[in-house]
Amino acid sequence: MHEEWSPPLENLESALRDFDELYAQATGASVLAEVADRLAAAVPGDAKRIDLSSYRGLQAPWNDWNYLVERGRSFAAIVARIALTGERGAP
Repeated sequence: MHEEWSPPLENLESALRDFDELYAQATGASVLAEVADRLAAAVPGDAKRIDLSSYRGLQAPWNDWNYLVERGRSFAAIVARIALTGERGAP
């Protein structure tokens, strides 16, 4: 298992707090909720055609699809909380 890296939670929350306002949709849909959904689904469209072991100099663990899926899903929970409740602090 790789050591997990996460940005400080308060930085992530601060960066995403106004995301829906910045990228407002005509339908009123939450772009941030869509980001959370896609991170949780973890179905990258290019996974079959990109070899991360040699892609643009990525280094372990970021060159491993399984690691990216794990990290995406962990961020999805945080992003969803921000999108759906606006709540700050630990999930």
